[in-house]
Amino acid sequence: MKWDRFYHILRYIQFSENKNEPDRTDDNYDQRWKMRAIFDKLNDSYAKCYSLTERSAADEISALQN
Repeated sequence: MKWDRFYHILRYIQFSENKNEPDRTDDNYDQRWKMRAIFDKLNDSYAKCYSLTERSAADEISALQN
């Protein structure tokens, strides 16, 4: 994909409303709050479709447990 096309898509993609931004002074402030919903949805979907086996690599196991 050419950079111009990527930049055009990136410019208009939005995952969360800015009015929902959490308080930055909170100790539990999540810097990735705009993307958190999509990450959680993807993690749930992957967990349903992927099962661990005894031949899974250590990095695959730790990624699924987080």
